[in-house]
Amino acid sequence: MTLPKQDGPWDEDKVLIAMGLCLLVLGVAAMAVPAVATIAVEQIVAGLLLISGAAGIGFAVSLRPAVEWRMTVVLFGMLMALGFLFLLSPEDGTLTLTMLLALVFIVQGCAAISIGIGLRKTEKSWCLLVLSGMAPIGMACLIVSRWPDTATWVLGLLTGFNLAVNGSALLIMGLAAKSGDRK
Repeated sequence: MTLPKQDGPWDEDKVLIAMGLCLLVLGVAAMAVPAVATIAVEQIVAGLLLISGAAGIGFAVSLRPAVEWRMTVVLFGMLMALGFLFLLSPEDGTLTLTMLLALVFIVQGCAAISIGIGLRKTEKSWCLLVLSGMAPIGMACLIVSRWPDTATWVLGLLTGFNLAVNGSALLIMGLAAKSGDRK
């Protein structure tokens, strides 16, 4: 993939390097202090719930001629209430989000295992998909087995890891673009 050349003061290599370094530093910092990063993630989610709830209520009010507008207000009001709960009680927010993450890991793992087993007659490497499904289930088991202690650090650690990996990828892409070695 070749990045398009941009006109203007920003060269794509410099932008990629800067973004990569920022994400890498944020990721390493989050992994270094995962408890702080967990609260930060939880507060960001709280803010997003508040904003999306308020926007949804505004949208629902504009639907007043429709019969469903009241139900839409209630649904978006519940999002806002959840956002307020997360803001006022970060501990409850981290507990909730961490358990949701464990649930997502279980669903993701079961889906991968199920698909892998379904492909066993047509794909030689079906067992790799089954094995890849075991990883998120293992992470979910780790989260649940140490519950509620995992809620204090797991969101921050995984977010930090994600930021560091993505930052490293952007940094490498930017350095390759700078050196002219794009393939």
